[in-house]
Amino acid sequence: MENINIDVLEEKISSAVSIVHTLREENSRLKQYVEELKRSVQEKEQALSALKNDRDKVENIQNEIENYRNKHDRVRSKVDQLLVKLKEIDDLQ
Repeated sequence: MENINIDVLEEKISSAVSIVHTLREENSRLKQYVEELKRSVQEKEQALSALKNDRDKVENIQNEIENYRNKHDRVRSKVDQLLVKLKEIDDLQ
């Protein structure tokens, strides 16, 4: 009877050791996977940051273009006004 209990206990201990071994291997694989994911997230964050910087640059360029268009329109309006005045002067002569 005592021998049977020892055999059962030995089986349970062997099973527990096997489970611990399997869990340690799985834990190791999961740690590696987590590290890969962290690297991937970091790369994506860097790419996102670069895209945000590019977007900001594009917005600045768009604002500059709009400012130049506004200045161009004002200059054109002034030139048109001056041309009208010159034509008036020319017509008077």
